[in-house]
Amino acid sequence: MHKKILIYFILLIGYNSYSQSDFEKGYIINNSDNKTPCLIRVSDWFSSPINFEYKLTEESKPIKITTKSIKEFSSLNNFKYERQTVDIDRSSDQIKKLNYDNTPKFIEETLFLEVLVEGKATLYKYEEGNLIRYFFKTENQPIEQLIYKRYKSTINSSIKENNQFKQQLYTSLSTSNRSVSSFENIDYTQRDLLKIFEEFNNESGSDYTSYNTSDKRLYFNVTVKPGINFSSFEFENSIGNSRSVNFDNKTSFRLGAEIELYTTKAKTWSIFFEPTYQSYNAEKDFVIFVNPQVQTESRAIVDYKSVELPLGIKYHIPLSSNTTTFLSAAFISDIAINSTIQFDQGTSDKDIESGTNFMLGAGLKFKDYSIEAKYYTSRSLTKGDDDFSSNYNTFAIVLGYSIL
Repeated sequence: MHKKILIYFILLIGYNSYSQSDFEKGYIINNSDNKTPCLIRVSDWFSSPINFEYKLTEESKPIKITTKSIKEFSSLNNFKYERQTVDIDRSSDQIKKLNYDNTPKFIEETLFLEVLVEGKATLYKYEEGNLIRYFFKTENQPIEQLIYKRYKSTINSSIKENNQFKQQLYTSLSTSNRSVSSFENIDYTQRDLLKIFEEFNNESGSDYTSYNTSDKRLYFNVTVKPGINFSSFEFENSIGNSRSVNFDNKTSFRLGAEIELYTTKAKTWSIFFEPTYQSYNAEKDFVIFVNPQVQTESRAIVDYKSVELPLGIKYHIPLSSNTTTFLSAAFISDIAINSTIQFDQGTSDKDIESGTNFMLGAGLKFKDYSIEAKYYTSRSLTKGDDDFSSNYNTFAIVLGYSIL
């Protein structure tokens, strides 16, 4: 029954989110230089986009358009892409494919570049799979690639670097406040390049916009998560069936706290850690077969308390600006706390030693509030005991309130 509820919840999420997405205010500029205000879908472009979706109004249907049809599109203060014709060096940066030539091989191409900093000095990024190239322009200089190339030494095949981008930056971005050494210590990374372009625009007193996607890719969320467990437990003595007990389904309270880290600017994927206190208490009468002709009744009592440590991922599907559905999966380690299985006769009490298991979930979040259904695979509570096998099964309904 619990599996059916979770499956229905997942199907409902898929149905409701089929044509929904997260749109932000922005604009597009077509090939005729006409600028159209619109709502642009925020996506996780890990390569230069070849198409995207936009809407003219909240109520209108999404329109899919290729980047060949436009010159520029932007979500205000979030991201911006421009079509530029540039000379690009596509030399591989993979060690196995490095050659002995330190000179870049340029090819003229028309590409969509991501704008990272826009001002008196503008920084661009192009990404295609493992290929990452940075470009820049200033008020007095047209756009060009910042040159960085790894190559092999002809002497001993050691890996060398062509760091010409440092000289390019020193020539174009040097100010009275910046020494030569400050350029020598720059690495060909988004973080270092963003910093120097932002500092240059600040020192030059010019207005500029920073589309700092590195900050937007990391976002913490902390949520208090109380809930209800619907749990059952069964164990079996492998030597015989005189100690085989199926405990009834029990309802119990649980309390956890989730720390969630979004890993993409569209907040589509996240990693979460959710320490949770939970418990299960039950009693069960069962029959002991002393011999084939003689039997007697006994009672088993399970007292199980633990802290679960789920580590997993979530996939978020926005339905509106305030409402999001999500699917989750996690691997769970469990720490039992003073937990035992007790027998009133015949067998010594057993300390519970719990194993690991997995969780699948589906939920709905509205602003800071959430509700989630969680299905857990079976977990052993007699880990390390060859005489007993056991299964602890749980289905949970969990509420949430985000405090950060």
